[in-house]
Amino acid sequence: MEWSKEDAKPLIRIAIVLAERSTDFESNLPFQAYSLEGKPLFSGAKGKSFRIAIGESTPAKVIYRIRFAIADNEQQADTFVQKWQKQGHKTEAMWVGQRIPLAGGKEINNREIWIISEPFSSREEAENVRQLLEDFGSTTIISQVIAESSGYLSINGKKVEAGLRLVPIDRKNNRFLLRNVRVGAGFHWDHRETQIFSGKLEFRIDSQGQVCAINVLDLEEYLASVNSSEMSPECNLDFLKAQTIAARSTIFATAGKHHWGEAFDLCATDHCQCFYGVGRIRQNSRKAATQTNGEVLMHKNKICDARYAKLCAGITESYENVWDNRKIPYLSTHVDNMEGASPTYQTLTTETAIKQFLNTNPEVFCNPTIYQLPPHLEYARHYFHWEVNYSPEELGEIVQTKSGKNLGAILDIIPLKRGYSGRLMYVKLIGEKGDLIVGKELEIRRVLSSKHLYSSCFYVEKIPDSQQPKKLLLKGRGWGHGVGMCQIGAAVMGELGYDYATILSHYYPDTQLEKIY
Repeated sequence: MEWSKEDAKPLIRIAIVLAERSTDFESNLPFQAYSLEGKPLFSGAKGKSFRIAIGESTPAKVIYRIRFAIADNEQQADTFVQKWQKQGHKTEAMWVGQRIPLAGGKEINNREIWIISEPFSSREEAENVRQLLEDFGSTTIISQVIAESSGYLSINGKKVEAGLRLVPIDRKNNRFLLRNVRVGAGFHWDHRETQIFSGKLEFRIDSQGQVCAINVLDLEEYLASVNSSEMSPECNLDFLKAQTIAARSTIFATAGKHHWGEAFDLCATDHCQCFYGVGRIRQNSRKAATQTNGEVLMHKNKICDARYAKLCAGITESYENVWDNRKIPYLSTHVDNMEGASPTYQTLTTETAIKQFLNTNPEVFCNPTIYQLPPHLEYARHYFHWEVNYSPEELGEIVQTKSGKNLGAILDIIPLKRGYSGRLMYVKLIGEKGDLIVGKELEIRRVLSSKHLYSSCFYVEKIPDSQQPKKLLLKGRGWGHGVGMCQIGAAVMGELGYDYATILSHYYPDTQLEKIY
């Protein structure tokens, strides 16, 4: 991220296209194209179509490491290093993140220390070691570029070394239109669409040797789109304000971490935050950004990593049960209602508790049978309760495709550990040819579906046959990891008249609002 002295605004770099062979765009007004070093290349006419494609490229040279833990300070990092070294792992401590400049010489420092393993030459080699760890789901594989990608791009057949930057001549009114942009890759809403962008565009060769498109734009313009890419712009204004502040906080807390070592701050997908261009912006979208300009959530003088998910299904999950083992107080579990609105549920860590809970009708904000959903949220109704069924052979094929492990027909899914919301953290798959332990939450959802399961908050019923199950029936609730703000629940709170500060304090306890610019 950078601070625009000219406009006195923060600018953000968002990867809107990754790992594509080509992408097509046009501009509604003239623009100037420059090399990445700032050398003028050509002038672009309005309305003319351009195709950016890979000419020749060599992917980046990459090594892989296991990230064992994340520390906030050097003393904590030393403790982690000693812990992992005692277990026989060679480790290093590495600072990751950004110092983000603000007006008046101020800055936001979101840096943290990663405790990482010695390098591995392949992801498979690193993964084989990671799988031997007791709590392997709390660790992850990171890639580290040791030699940048190289080559050239082709723009309408003209060779351009390394990449180029497109600068609009009329910055206020210029729009770039990109065609065939992929949205929701790997999830059930995976599709392609045309999107519209303001600001500048960069095209580079990414680490895979493919086309990467980066939108450089005003942070507040970006946020006005995020609140209406993540949710509908028809949502209540106070909810859109809460969504905007959560998204703004997440940017400052995570820039330079989720895509460590890349030429951009965040991507435009669910991996970071959904950003589908400024064509999504409506009057309420812009109001939500303008009326909360510069506001973030703070906890103990640090900007919050204010994560959110679509539909918690009644109880939110704690951060440490989904990602690494850090306990983050404002990302802890709670029932999604105001205190006293309904009986308090016990944590759902046992099979008896989760089955009982999933067969009740809790009075929670995201329950569409308790609180009426406005028309623009009706799509979420079928995510509160859902069922998926597989034959053992069908699931075995999916597991092999997703994990690379040939277990044969899957005869059973055994829950090993659940989080407080009932979301599965680890499961054991019993196959005809072998077993496999899978975790944590997102990996379970990925491995047990040709796309992704809506959530890991489910239990399994076996429909019996003579020798083996005829079907494995997954009975579940919710959409997403369930940590932080429940977007559907928060939108319902807005419809019920709660203001954005109340919505945020409900989902992020022990936090305060602060204006940083």
